Amino acid sequence: MKGPFFFRESKHLSVLVIGLDNAGKTSVLCHLANVASTNRSMLKSVGTAPTVGTQMVEFHRRNVGWVAWDMSGQGRYRDLWVSHASHVHGVIFVVDVTDRARIAVAREELHGILTSRAFRKGNTPVAILANKYDAISGASAGGVKNSGRDGCLTLENVCIALAVDTLQVHRPTRAFATSALTGEGIEEAMDWLTVHATNR
Repeated sequence: MKGPFFFRESKHLSVLVIGLDNAGKTSVLCHLANVASTNRSMLKSVGTAPTVGTQMVEFHRRNVGWVAWDMSGQGRYRDLWVSHASHVHGVIFVVDVTDRARIAVAREELHGILTSRAFRKGNTPVAILANKYDAISGASAGGVKNSGRDGCLTLENVCIALAVDTLQVHRPTRAFATSALTGEGIEEAMDWLTVHATNR
């Protein structure tokens, strides 16, 4: 029986991984590349070193070979995001739920690139990762409402702040509560992105 993750042949797709600096983009990719399960100390080390410019990470999900463009989130490098935008099959936008002070900046950057000429077609799927969800007291990556630690954003907060409902009008978009530290929610998000990117 053909399930939702059945593909007749191996495919090769690319994804743009963006978000503000220190959101946890590289740590998320380390998990997807199985670094977390084999060398957790390496994951911790990579996660604390901000990406400069661009780096490429390769991994496989559901018989799909992915090339991920891990883009620096530092202000001076954000203009580089659009240089890869027209060539990708999906977008992962990572948000730090502990960084409430910059959520408006995150929204501006996300909506800015998705309304650029590179994404004019409007069918590129976007997975929004509300990352570091383990920082919310009593929270799990299931995204259930929680009182949370002071200053942290819940999944609902992130969806409202980023106007996810507006993005969904133009393209497949979904937000996930994730933790690069524990791995929760990341594979679910990647499976969703794989299905939508393959069916474009």
